[in-house]
Amino acid sequence: DSHRLWYYSIFHSISAFCNAGFSLFPDSLAGYRGCAGVYLVVCPLVILGGLGFGVLYDLGAVAGDRIVRIGRRFSRGPDRAFPRPPRRIGLQTKIVLCVTASLIVGGMVLLFAFERLTRPASAGGDFRLLDALFQSIAARTAGFNTVDIAGLSDAGKLILILLMFI
Repeated sequence: DSHRLWYYSIFHSISAFCNAGFSLFPDSLAGYRGCAGVYLVVCPLVILGGLGFGVLYDLGAVAGDRIVRIGRRFSRGPDRAFPRPPRRIGLQTKIVLCVTASLIVGGMVLLFAFERLTRPASAGGDFRLLDALFQSIAARTAGFNTVDIAGLSDAGKLILILLMFI
């Protein structure tokens, strides 16, 4: 049913952006493990929602200022001096972006390394880098999962707990 698919898509998109982690499926998003479309939609929505409106507003204002300046530079007409210096990214935005990127990349690397080292291939050791990336992003704020969390190693669970604590 196409209405149900639209409803599921919209519901999970809102849940991802709001960092709610609510899913309509009993196994969260584990049924979509490895589905690039889900990762390409859910991951950016979780990250953008986790940054907060203050950071998004600052990024939008800087991008808008740059677009206006580029437009004025290429427009025909009298050469107008800009009355103010270009808008720059605020300190809070820089800190939030750096910490967010560090936690996502660090969590992904550690989770991938520990899961590859501790899980034998016969016990579902098919843990991919994309799985580690998704879990690193979702653990911080959203709570979705595409792998069985109970099946993770103790080290992997500890990394997820640390990401959730931060």
